Amino acid sequence: MGKKSIVVKSVVLLVVGVMTWFAYKALLPSTPCLSFKTQKAEKRDIHKVVLAEGSLEANETSKLGPLITAKVKKIYVKEGQKITKGQLLADLENDKGGDTDVRLTRAQLEQAQATRDYVVARHERNKLLYESGELAQDTYDKSCETNITAQAEVSIKQAVHDKEIYLFDQTRVSAPHDGIIATIGIEEGETVSPGASPPKVLFSIVQDLHVMKATLYIDESKIGDVVAGMTTEISVDTYPYKQPWTGPISTISMSKAFGQGDSVKYKAEVLVNNAEGLLRHGMTVHTKTLIAKANQVLAVPGFVFQLNGKVLEAVAKKMNYSCKPVSPAQKKEFAKLQGKHPVKTLWVAEEKAFIEKAVEIGITDNAYFQILSGIKETDEIIADDMAASEEMKKIAKHVAGG
Repeated sequence: MGKKSIVVKSVVLLVVGVMTWFAYKALLPSTPCLSFKTQKAEKRDIHKVVLAEGSLEANETSKLGPLITAKVKKIYVKEGQKITKGQLLADLENDKGGDTDVRLTRAQLEQAQATRDYVVARHERNKLLYESGELAQDTYDKSCETNITAQAEVSIKQAVHDKEIYLFDQTRVSAPHDGIIATIGIEEGETVSPGASPPKVLFSIVQDLHVMKATLYIDESKIGDVVAGMTTEISVDTYPYKQPWTGPISTISMSKAFGQGDSVKYKAEVLVNNAEGLLRHGMTVHTKTLIAKANQVLAVPGFVFQLNGKVLEAVAKKMNYSCKPVSPAQKKEFAKLQGKHPVKTLWVAEEKAFIEKAVEIGITDNAYFQILSGIKETDEIIADDMAASEEMKKIAKHVAGG
């Protein structure tokens, strides 16, 4: 074999060897790449607010409800109409034949009055006879009893008659004062009853539309933060780009409100200036009440408190990092501080080590939390322990038992 042939074969073998080596390296699984994300605490403004919804109605609204069971015969007014005190708003038709019971009880009253007049006159004669010794004691006592009974019967018949007059008067619904018809809750031909649930409102009458009352329904988890006097911003869907109205919370109920879904809510009321006349009765309102604020304070996002310590321990082991969680003894000490300010823990990265640190929390807007103590602005806070790489996801799944 010549030298030239040997050289060619050697080059071929070398090329094949190099290609085989690269192919082998390509087929080998790559070394797991572990990484994690960090971020520093930042200075920002935090405003803690309570959000709620409710509805508007004019302040000092009179709501007229039915006092008898009757059918709506005629309605004489319209919504938005100005009315005067005593003006007839509607006629109702009762189920007692109109004024039949009034006429019946009047007749019964007149009968009782006639009987009383006869008994009284007779009793006066008996009294004279008794005083002159011409009438026995038993007979006179009986006359006294009959006289008293006759007087009482008149009083009873008078009360029954007065009641029937009152009930018949309820078939004519009149305005209790000057104002504006805000809502009409009935239709002609409809039957109304005082025992209906929820209560039936025939007419809502407002005296002044320059001041509106917003009734808010605040969730039980937030009501403890709200006190009377706090300023509330109010917006309505009708004017989404208008500057919100503002007003102080005037009252907060001590009992839960009904008809607001499954969660427990409490009512609060806010008086709103409606000088422009834009707000209307029944509008839905969205409110924002400022509970507390802190400007340019050290803060971190809420997700840094949600890291899985066991995942971080597994990651640290693979990366040859040390892992230093808070000890049980330290956690007991932190629990003692909870009365003044909440205490949470987060993780920071320091010189190939994951260190769990306890921080004292101030106010929060549920997205960011004020940090009162426990970390510095220069600390590298671990912000992601799962999504930084596919290998991290595998570790997290393994820790979770998947």
